[in-house]
Amino acid sequence: DRPGAAAIDPARRLVRTERRQISGDYLIVALGAEGRVEAVPGLAEGGHNLYDLDGVLGLRQALASFNEGRVAVTVASLPFKCPGAPYEAAMLIEASLRQRGLRERARVDIYTPEPFPMPVAGKALGEAVKALVASKGIDFHPQHRLQAVEPGRRELVFENGERASYDLLVAIPPHRCPPVVKESGLVGEAGWVPVDRGTLQTAHAGVYALGDVTAIKLPVGLMLPKAGVFAHHEAEAVAHNIAAEITGRGAPKAFEGHGY
Repeated sequence: DRPGAAAIDPARRLVRTERRQISGDYLIVALGAEGRVEAVPGLAEGGHNLYDLDGVLGLRQALASFNEGRVAVTVASLPFKCPGAPYEAAMLIEASLRQRGLRERARVDIYTPEPFPMPVAGKALGEAVKALVASKGIDFHPQHRLQAVEPGRRELVFENGERASYDLLVAIPPHRCPPVVKESGLVGEAGWVPVDRGTLQTAHAGVYALGDVTAIKLPVGLMLPKAGVFAHHEAEAVAHNIAAEITGRGAPKAFEGHGY
């Protein structure tokens, strides 16, 4: 097993593990976002975590024995990784119920704090996704931020004061920056690492952050989604610019936020 980072010192471009410390001329922080089911009371006991292997395996078993009732696919809070995941999951579950001849005995609902699906992609796409899930008989409930789950009553409690019952809960938990990154002092007010939008450099020279751990504001005023496609292109830009700086060859390359 390779030990993970126990501490990050961005001023010295140094990483400490349980066994040693590693320093360099450049430091790239790409530790992702962590799901925290414990941030919502009752969520761990009452739901299946869609972003966790054990949670998904438990969901598979629960779906196999599910015969009727309400399935709730719930986004606990924003931001979350892979903006399309709750809609994909709801439609996959709906298709499975239909294939098993249970669709007429089941209801599928999506609850999310978003005003419409994937807002950063624009209202037209969001309305198209809404129409798609509606065509499958899936009910969409926007602007519902999860406050608590009451497993004994099988109820969801939302910050807007509404409640909803469920028989099977599929949840995307709140996302947080990894503690080791937060303790490094790199994290900003939004709870993520602020970086230059084009270079991905942090406030420290030679220290970069990319992927889900970052907070990047787009020209439209919304934040860049947390998705692998963006991390991929960010990594290409950072690697190119570091190589160009070391070798003195090649023009700088900016991350342009492409992905959708």
